[in-house]
Order: sequence, then structure tokens, then C-alpha cells
Amino acid sequence: RSPQTMQNAKYHVLAAMIDLYWASSNISHAALMKLEIIPPSPEHLADFVKNHLAVKGIVTQKQVELVASLYHISRMILHKKMNAMDGVNYDIYRKATIDYVDTLKKFVERENGRV
Repeated sequence: RSPQTMQNAKYHVLAAMIDLYWASSNISHAALMKLEIIPPSPEHLADFVKNHLAVKGIVTQKQVELVASLYHISRMILHKKMNAMDGVNYDIYRKATIDYVDTLKKFVERENGRV
């Protein structure tokens, strides 16, 4: 039973990484829609974040890179090319995603989100 429980723990960390991707994707879509931009397909989201949010100073280049990284990691997990993520790296991504979501949440919730 213990080996299966350990395998479950490993899976939960990978699932949490996919959740971070969806959190960044959902808030990115909301911010783009606030600017009346139709959100793109997932593989183009980082480019749209760069071209429509970063150029206006709404997000940083580092946050654009986060969106791209989360997309690539989620694809690797879904295609079974990544089968583990250590807690230290997960926590780095989690903190960066929290910051990204908070930044865009403030933008989206502003009375007049135009920049």
C-alpha cells in the first residue's frame, strides 16, 4: 500500500502543476477579454500576453515567461514526458502564479480597465 500512496503523492504534485497552468490561463483570458481581445488557443496565449498585456505594462516579461513555461510543463505532463516535479520547483511556480493571478485580478476588477 505504501508504494501506491507514494505514487499518488507524485501524481498530485503533477496535477497541481496543471492547476497552476489553468489558473494562469483563466486569468489571462479574463484580462484579454477586458481589453476586448478574443483569447487565443493555448499554444498562442503567451504571445498574446506579451503583445497585449506586457507591452502596456500590465504584466512583466518574467510573467510572460511564466505563462509560456506553465503551458510547456502542462503539455509535457499530459504527454507523459514529465513524470515528477520536486516540491522546491513546484513552490517556485506556485508563488509566481499567485503573483501573476493577483496582478491580473487587480487589472480585471478595476472599474475602467483600459490602459
